[in-house]
Amino acid sequence: MVMIGQNVAEESDIYGQWPQFADWCMHVNDRLVIMKVTSENDWNPGGGERVWMSGMESSYLIFEDYNTVEREARALYMQDMLGGRMNFTVNLTKEYCGCMGKVSLLAMPARYENGDLRNTDGFFGCDAAGSKDQGVLCPEFTLLEANMYGWRTIPRGCDAPNEYGFYSKCDVEGDVAFDVLEDAPEGKTFGPDSDNTIDTTLPIDVQIDFNASEDGETLTGYTVTMTQGDNSISVTKQGEYLAQFSKLLKEGMVFNLSHNNQNT
Repeated sequence: MVMIGQNVAEESDIYGQWPQFADWCMHVNDRLVIMKVTSENDWNPGGGERVWMSGMESSYLIFEDYNTVEREARALYMQDMLGGRMNFTVNLTKEYCGCMGKVSLLAMPARYENGDLRNTDGFFGCDAAGSKDQGVLCPEFTLLEANMYGWRTIPRGCDAPNEYGFYSKCDVEGDVAFDVLEDAPEGKTFGPDSDNTIDTTLPIDVQIDFNASEDGETLTGYTVTMTQGDNSISVTKQGEYLAQFSKLLKEGMVFNLSHNNQNT
């Protein structure tokens, strides 16, 4: 399972039990953000910004306000990421062959063709692999699809929406993707062994930068940097395909953490 940040509760085997999460954290644009699965509104984030993880089964979204999680799309946690960065730590030791952890930015909330919000799941969910008939398609910037044997970062765009923000066609395969097994610099390796540059039996510190044009208006590329001690793999991907995410990242996309047991 992909673990974002650090579990500050008692350590336990939480594989397949995401609602058992206690406190988790990441840095968004150099600001500490602490995530929690809870129904309590009075917990102290200890100096960081507090947000809530909410969802069902093995997919969780990030909300600003627990009390409006299932009622208000405005409660979705979104930040201006154009020209920004994310920092977090992942532990892939529970993500062996046949399992995959995933962290994405989604252009939520989902909408029907007439612009009405789609909330049949209680969370306004959508992604690039959804169904246009149900109004669940939207652009998706997959920050990681990973297990101990591989890592991919995949922007998945869509055709321009209608005047109401409804998407009818998306590119589930994506483009300008980063695959650590194919794109890592020569001599840099990734896998479950101490001989690798990044040993996936150990936690990995990750930074993802969303690189903007000089005027700050257009996404021109992104950089994925993985670090363990003195070892690192850092790759920048660029392409015109990424420009379609400029406005979405500027206005804010929603964080989604998920897990499945299908092969990558």
